[in-house]
Amino acid sequence: STPGLFETTVRGFGVATEASARHNPSQVHLKLKAGMASGDSDTDDSTLYRFRFDPNYKVGLVLFDHYMPAVTRASYTRAVDLDRSGQAPRGADGLLNTGSIENAWYVNPQVLYGDQKGVLVGLGVLGAVADRPVFDPYYSFERGGALTNVRGGVAARTLGWEIDAAVQSTWQLAGALELELKAEYGILLPGAAFDDVSGVSASAQQLARGRVALRW
Repeated sequence: STPGLFETTVRGFGVATEASARHNPSQVHLKLKAGMASGDSDTDDSTLYRFRFDPNYKVGLVLFDHYMPAVTRASYTRAVDLDRSGQAPRGADGLLNTGSIENAWYVNPQVLYGDQKGVLVGLGVLGAVADRPVFDPYYSFERGGALTNVRGGVAARTLGWEIDAAVQSTWQLAGALELELKAEYGILLPGAAFDDVSGVSASAQQLARGRVALRW
């Protein structure tokens, strides 16, 4: 509990597991990431059930790293808009997510082919549901406490499915100097947690990026 004008009890919980297996003759590597982080469906009480992973722990490319932070920024902007609420609610800063896994159950199987010191190709699928329905505090307050999502739809738990692909090539230059080239692509199909008031799904979100690195 936190002493002061009010007390907050923290009861968040999270777990992350990883498993991998590699068949050297075929150069096939199978990986699995799975875990959960508890969520909180009531931001007005004095008990905090939300748990956030360290933002440096990465699962997938789009959902947790980019899409959820954008969703929470929209909720935060509405919550602290003095023209809407007259006063920013207690704990509004806690709405902001900077890329951490929170309020989610997820599973992320991956298959990789090749070698870290040569060409490596990877493909992964991420499926996730929320531990508690994803809701927007301002819209929910505006509708008399009925949990409402960031697009005005009914709060739901299905976060969506994501497909990620990557290719990496490592070249030995001189001595211990290595050049690494990497390209990644991810596409997220948002789930019912982001449907609008008419039940229409949010549009697919895509990310493509490349990286050039020198290592020695």
